[in-house]
Amino acid sequence: MQREHPVHQIINELINKKAWNSKVTARQYNNLSSEEYFDVLSSLSDEFEIWETTYCHRMPNYESIIEWYKGTGLRPYLEQLSKTDSEIFIGDFLEQLKQKYKVQENGEIVFRFPRLFFIVKNTKGR
Repeated sequence: MQREHPVHQIINELINKKAWNSKVTARQYNNLSSEEYFDVLSSLSDEFEIWETTYCHRMPNYESIIEWYKGTGLRPYLEQLSKTDSEIFIGDFLEQLKQKYKVQENGEIVFRFPRLFFIVKNTKGR
């Protein structure tokens, strides 16, 4: 469900900006929509369940979101940039996070993290 996650939307917006589009190559996401997974699963089995869940992680600050994503979603882009450019990119990313995610009354940020799950029972012998 990467394409639905605001962080990935921010990243995609950033890499398409003039300042970054000549320095980084877009990442290929290898996931399907829930409807596409449904079609795949229904071709494999008559018995399956599919559901979406959104985890609401409590993040202490914007920097904690950045640190999380440095090891995952940001990694392919930061690896393409010099240290100086990486720092500038992270600064741009931080500014966008501040626009998308509000700080709660207690100072934390609710970081919504959507996920798609499915269970399949093999009924068609494949």
